[in-house]
Amino acid sequence: MFLPPEWWTFLSHTALLIATVWISQWESLWGSFCSDDWDGLANLDGKFKHISHPPKPGAGTGGALPAPGSVTGGSLWNDVVTWLRWHAAKIPNPNRGKPIPGRPEIDKREYIVSPLRHHRLQLIVMSGVAVMAYTFLMNLVGETTAFLGVMLWIVHPTCCQTVTWISGQGFLTSAFFLFLGLNYASLLAPVVFLGDWTHSVLLLGGYGL
Repeated sequence: MFLPPEWWTFLSHTALLIATVWISQWESLWGSFCSDDWDGLANLDGKFKHISHPPKPGAGTGGALPAPGSVTGGSLWNDVVTWLRWHAAKIPNPNRGKPIPGRPEIDKREYIVSPLRHHRLQLIVMSGVAVMAYTFLMNLVGETTAFLGVMLWIVHPTCCQTVTWISGQGFLTSAFFLFLGLNYASLLAPVVFLGDWTHSVLLLGGYGL
């Protein structure tokens, strides 16, 4: 029934890290979309498509368009993640069937995206990133130093900006898979990766994602 002392230390540290993520950035849950979010996410219709930004500077918000058939206009990975996030954060449109303010049109959208759900997803992913950063660093510098370092990183302004910026989800996704790969590598440090292709594929696949 009783855990070893080192497990209590680990669990208390991870609990405090997750709590710090949510407490330090709790106000972000009530934030809305910024211009990047409108162009790249909020104004989409939920259909999978190749997305590009407005073709001309100053085109205004809401300019998300199908990308032209060229090498520019965003990556397939971005298109997939955007589509998944749109559906994860959609809610029934409370204004469906009502006139659109300032426009002679009726709002026919069945669903819209909720900034609250997007911000909540950001905090969940960041909680996972913080825990994996701690588990990786604790094997290098010890539990206390790793805990204090990650705690400082969580409340650093650059980290807070990335988490509260909905369109910055790519940075969090990258960090998640980066630390997932680093943890995998540290756990299997005695293994010669090139001697076992399965380990190499798993590690490189994590970094690729």
